[in-house]
Amino acid sequence: MEVHLNPGSFFAVPAAVADQLKLATHAQIKVLLYVLCHADAALTVGEITRACGVTEHEVEEAMCYWTQNGVLSNAPAVPVTHVQTAAAVPPATAVQQPAQEAAAPVQPAAEPRRSSVPVSSSSFRLRPDDIVRRRNENAAVAELLSCAEQFAKRPLNYTELNSLIWMHEYLGIQPELILILIAYCAESGQFQIRTMEQIAVQWQENSITTADLAKEDVQRRIEQRSYNGQMMHIFGMSKPPTAAQQEIFSRWCALRMPPEMIRIAYDKMRDNISMDAGSRQQLKYMNGIIERWAAAGIYTPEGAEQEDIRHRAEMQKTAAQPAKRRAAGQSAKKPEPRPAQSSIDLAEAEKLINKF
Repeated sequence: MEVHLNPGSFFAVPAAVADQLKLATHAQIKVLLYVLCHADAALTVGEITRACGVTEHEVEEAMCYWTQNGVLSNAPAVPVTHVQTAAAVPPATAVQQPAQEAAAPVQPAAEPRRSSVPVSSSSFRLRPDDIVRRRNENAAVAELLSCAEQFAKRPLNYTELNSLIWMHEYLGIQPELILILIAYCAESGQFQIRTMEQIAVQWQENSITTADLAKEDVQRRIEQRSYNGQMMHIFGMSKPPTAAQQEIFSRWCALRMPPEMIRIAYDKMRDNISMDAGSRQQLKYMNGIIERWAAAGIYTPEGAEQEDIRHRAEMQKTAAQPAKRRAAGQSAKKPEPRPAQSSIDLAEAEKLINKF
């Protein structure tokens, strides 16, 4: 099909945009085209939002994306337009600085805060040019963001860039530890920034401040994830565990109880608990068995079998004791009656009889 451009006004689009079309979102392309079309105007986020049918957050991401990929620039080499984006919002617990100090150089990361830690970076919003400046001025941050993009196998969007900087600057987590976190999430197929933030907050709260502690926590999470998968298979679960189920599974994992032992406990539960009973009752019954095994140091099927033999023997012994007591009562002989003791001395009586 042959097509032609209709007559009308045109505006320039950098050739570099064509190289980014595969990775750019629809919102990012719409925002860029609108900005390029209004190169001679001072735009606001609100205007772009209304004209493109996108959210303010998507405008922020678009400006950051095209700046990161060299299409837009903060330098005055090729003036395009001025978009007034949202200023960085400091954390709720931070002290507000006077306006004249807003442009002060970026200070080193403060000590981690130990109380009232926000669960996400939603209240920490940097301007796209602030992110670019941090990347240019801080080699550690630049390496962090670059490695994160390699793990993601794509350029990071504004939310992801903003969040990684929040983890470092607000939570006080060193870039080395954040990379360990990113690697874990990427390898487990969970390259989701909210998941990373949840783990980062837990690290901050639990004082995980060294690479060794971070690797130890990651290893524990890997084991727990593998254990969860095996538990879901045993229970025939098609959905992730509920909070109550996860609590039980985590307890069994912490007890180092092998999945094969969980299977044995599951079979015992099915033999003794109605399948109509709720999952809470079923898990409670199984947990009693598993904790008894752990307390006795039983971690193998052979040990569980020996424990069953001992248990049955004790039950049989206990059941036999009342029967033995009844039999013993029935066969007991009554004592023979003893002759009555006379108060008369027989020798003296004989003497009296002989006198007559």
